[in-house]
Amino acid sequence: MKIQESHKQSSESHYKSACSSCGSTDHPRSKCRFLNVTCHKCNKQGHIAKVCRSRAVPNESNVNTICSVTVEQISDEQSIRIPIQIDDLNVTFELDTGSPITIINERIWNDMGKPNLQPV
Repeated sequence: MKIQESHKQSSESHYKSACSSCGSTDHPRSKCRFLNVTCHKCNKQGHIAKVCRSRAVPNESNVNTICSVTVEQISDEQSIRIPIQIDDLNVTFELDTGSPITIINERIWNDMGKPNLQPV
């Protein structure tokens, strides 16, 4: 008499084909945790870059561009000058809205009493 053993598939068993969302063989695609992620290679949803079948699409937001602009002269219009009082000294400054710093010449610095300068 022959006794047949019953073979149950364990939950840990391997599936015949790899999951097309992540490449793993321990679950079907329908149970994959990467079903709703966006691929970093093609920017489509449903798989990760490791298993992506698309050709790489260049992402323009990752392109670094360096631009340099030099202005030699701005028309013949006069510059905007404003009077400023620094302590007791009246000084006329040229307004430059594009500069993050204000520069004074040595004569004005001397007129101010040569105050201590701090590194920038």
